[in-house]
Parts: sequence; structure tokens; C-alpha cells
Amino acid sequence: MGSAVSTKSLKPTKPEDCSVEVWKKILQLFDKLDSDGTSSIEDGELMGHIATLHVENNITNLKNNKRNFNNNIEFKKEKIQSDLERNIKKLQKEAQEDIQKLDISQQKYVAEIDKSIATLNQMSPEEKAKKIRHAICGNKESIEFWDFYKYMKNRADDIPNIIW
Repeated sequence: MGSAVSTKSLKPTKPEDCSVEVWKKILQLFDKLDSDGTSSIEDGELMGHIATLHVENNITNLKNNKRNFNNNIEFKKEKIQSDLERNIKKLQKEAQEDIQKLDISQQKYVAEIDKSIATLNQMSPEEKAKKIRHAICGNKESIEFWDFYKYMKNRADDIPNIIW
């Protein structure tokens, strides 16, 4: 109906980003596939080797994707396991160091307590009297009743243990 030139009849021009060799190969393949010379490829013309190759390439790509995915998952699993083992070793080392610190602290505390007990056991009766007087009334020379009361009100259960 019109006088416009059909785009199907025009020969395509090579894009700048395509090499001459690749362009020739593509044109030759297109011409082979366009068996009816319509400058277009119909489904019937694709039912041969190119369609089979395309599907095989799709299958190969999917298999490669699956293999790569599985390899990546296995690598991640191994990394998680490796990190776990490293963290376990780190925690074990930290725990051992903390236990050693506690042991040292315990030894020092027990030694201080034992030293205090030894000092108290070696006190003379006069030193013991000064110690309890100081505990009851501080630096006063004698113990007044209310000082004595404050000291004994929470120790009333000890009264039967006092030896006269």
C-alpha cells in the first residue's frame, strides 16, 4: 500500500562493538536458518540443531549454576565449622585463663584469711580484750551499756557460748 521500503529487505549493518569475523559468522548462520529466504527465522526453521544446542547450553548452564551453588554452600559450611572450632578454642583458652585468675585470687584470699586466723589465735587475753572493746565502742576507754546493746542485739544467740 505504501511506498515505504520494507525493513525486512534491508541488509543489517554491523554494529561498531562487533568484530568483522563475528559479524560474518552471525550473518552466515542467519542465512542458513532462514531457509525460506524471508529474512526472518520461523519456529519451523529453529527445530534443528540450533534449538537442540540452545537447550543443551541451558542445561549445561543450569548444571554449572547448581555445581557452583553447591560448592559455595559447602565452602560456607566449612567456614562456619572452622569459625566454630576457632571460637571454641578461643573460649576454652579464655575460660582457662579466667579459672587461673580465680585460682590465684582464691589462693591470695585464703592466705590472707589464714594469716588473720593465725594472728587472732596468737593474741594474748589483753589483746583480745582490746579487740572486742574496740569493736563495741571504738576508741573509748570503757564500754557503755548502749554501745554494748548495739553490739550484742544481733549476737544474742552467742550469749550461751560465752565461757565464764
